[in-house]
Amino acid sequence: MRLAFLVSEDYDFMYDMFHNLFLLMHKEHTLVGFITLPNKLAQHRGIKIISAYLQIFGLKTFLWLSMRSILKRLKIILGFFFKHYPAYSYKQLCKYYNIPRLKYTDPNHPDVVEWVNNQDIDILIIFSGFIIKQPLIEAVNHCILNKHAGLLPAYRGVFPVFWALKNHDPVGVTIHKVNENIDDGEIIIQKRYPAQKDYTVYDYYRVIYRDTPNLIIKSLNLLKDKKREPFVHQLPESYYSLPTKAEFKAFTRGGFRFA
Repeated sequence: MRLAFLVSEDYDFMYDMFHNLFLLMHKEHTLVGFITLPNKLAQHRGIKIISAYLQIFGLKTFLWLSMRSILKRLKIILGFFFKHYPAYSYKQLCKYYNIPRLKYTDPNHPDVVEWVNNQDIDILIIFSGFIIKQPLIEAVNHCILNKHAGLLPAYRGVFPVFWALKNHDPVGVTIHKVNENIDDGEIIIQKRYPAQKDYTVYDYYRVIYRDTPNLIIKSLNLLKDKKREPFVHQLPESYYSLPTKAEFKAFTRGGFRFA
């Protein structure tokens, strides 16, 4: 199949994921392009994302997350020099696997839709907070796939791991088709994680991104065979946006940690 990616680049969680995913799929599939987008968190972009993190989670949690992100970036750079990684940046990683890398500010821009149409893409795989509109969905031969860190149709929206823990529900991940609604497309595969007493929200996201490459590969095979795996839960449909500062404080009072 001819595959492309639509990504808001992140080194903390996603760089290892793409390193492993490209390794698993580049011999069997044609990797047509890697489109990078600005970071987006709900309605926030750029510096406003930092402001939202500070307002909701406070300075201590923000600094802890920032430190972990910096250390991860340093680990990648050192890993490249010690031959553990084939590249130390997304630009180099795409070059290593011979994947064209493009930059756009909006996935629904007509230029993106035209590019997808011209490249005869079978499946577009997205890792971004943008809502995808119908022209781009229709530009793909088969479908657009998304990874959502929650057990859909429960916990649609933002920070599903946070909300699942806060509500004492199971944490999981879903690979699903994309439609114009938020986290609402046909479910292909899910994985549910056992509760881990000492895990933070950050720890669960680490595990989810670690498992995502294999889940993507399994999803591509299920699509090819026109099969689906059964749901792994009976949670009702729900949607959550960004937590408020008060909701985060209630989360910590319940014995949970974000990072």
